[in-house]
Amino acid sequence: MKKLFITLLASSILSTACAMVKQPEFQDAEVLSRVDSIITTEVKKRMNYFPRDSSEKLTKAFNCKEGKRLLWRVRGYGSPQGFLLPEGEGAIKEIVRQNDKIALLGEPIDHARILIPSAKNELLLPLLSNGRRVTDSGEVQVTYGCEYNMLSSLILWTQIKNALERKKQSYMVELPDDMRAWNHSKVLHPTLKQLHFSDLDFLITHKPLSPNAAPTKTDLKEHLTPYCKDEGNREILMTLARAGVWSYGMLGFAEDGQLQVRKFQQPDNTTPENSMTPEKLAWNRHAFLTGLVGLLNNPEDTEAQSFFKDEDNKALAEHRSYQ
Repeated sequence: MKKLFITLLASSILSTACAMVKQPEFQDAEVLSRVDSIITTEVKKRMNYFPRDSSEKLTKAFNCKEGKRLLWRVRGYGSPQGFLLPEGEGAIKEIVRQNDKIALLGEPIDHARILIPSAKNELLLPLLSNGRRVTDSGEVQVTYGCEYNMLSSLILWTQIKNALERKKQSYMVELPDDMRAWNHSKVLHPTLKQLHFSDLDFLITHKPLSPNAAPTKTDLKEHLTPYCKDEGNREILMTLARAGVWSYGMLGFAEDGQLQVRKFQQPDNTTPENSMTPEKLAWNRHAFLTGLVGLLNNPEDTEAQSFFKDEDNKALAEHRSYQ
């Protein structure tokens, strides 16, 4: 019986290993030293190992003329050939239309959501050039220099997932399932050996979320206002705030009323120097709570506003304590 158990265990381990492909090791990044070691370990695992079937289907989807054009644009980043909005929006739509293996989800903003139907995966394509952002009026501003603005989503997703698990709140918030980082640079450079914690080498993938029933600010307010009347729901929002959510724009609601976290990239004012530092995280929490108080502005219901205002004052005080 013992021998049979060992045989079955070995078979299970081998089956799991065969289901994953080992991606090239990336050079460590300082930002990973600023987060809990448990988070770092899981992030590295989700970057070093990728489901074999999905990897093969993603590679097939992008290993063609149009797919490679998209990846070259990502690796072009700060050059005129990179996806710098607003020019990038038109370029990406044109290229995606020419590739029948992928589809564009929604309108591109600071990133594009690409669906790969064969892999049942959603891939996030960065559109903001490294070191720049474009305002609503179309003005280009040099505001940050964070080469892993999209890739850092994996850190925040892992922190939020683990925080909800610790609080036993996982079933109450929908997150994208199985977020990982796919080494896309191998499609263009199969022999490339030195990789970095960078959007230039890795793209975020995850399983698609269920549809968002609150896509606009007005919709979100209509959903959040009754949601925040419940004390338990307010505590869930605080779990998200402490884990790193910095804007109510990252939230959504499923059609059944379940709260969602739909976005995970860092704010535009994030730099490699302040990414994931306690001071920056406190400021991000302050930004989220300030925005939430403003969104919930309702003279007839001040309980939720007072709760979040008190928490906002604590976040601001913590931020100032680091200065």
